[in-house]
Amino acid sequence: MTLEQVERLSEVSKYPGLIRFPAFTGLRWGEATGLTVKRVDTARRRVEIMENAVMVGRRVKVGTPKTHHRRSVPYPDFLNDTMAAACAGKDRGALLFPSELGHFLRPGNGKGG
Repeated sequence: MTLEQVERLSEVSKYPGLIRFPAFTGLRWGEATGLTVKRVDTARRRVEIMENAVMVGRRVKVGTPKTHHRRSVPYPDFLNDTMAAACAGKDRGALLFPSELGHFLRPGNGKGG
């Protein structure tokens, strides 16, 4: 997506932070949806990627990232407000970008299980 497309989509989304953050950091969907508040360092503008959320059958499984390598990922300063808002008023163990039901994951459309 282009910058303009990302911004347009985030403007009409109920979850603009979840649109913008992975788009501008390159995180995989499971990494972004698995992020918790304690993994955010707003002073350094970095997030620690230590978990990944995936659907296994009809359940969310949280495990290591796809490559099994934990890493620290910087985010641009124009996301400071997004990150501050995502962290505001939450416990350290809370999901950074939760849906009403928890993780932003659903069963895939494939025929496998």
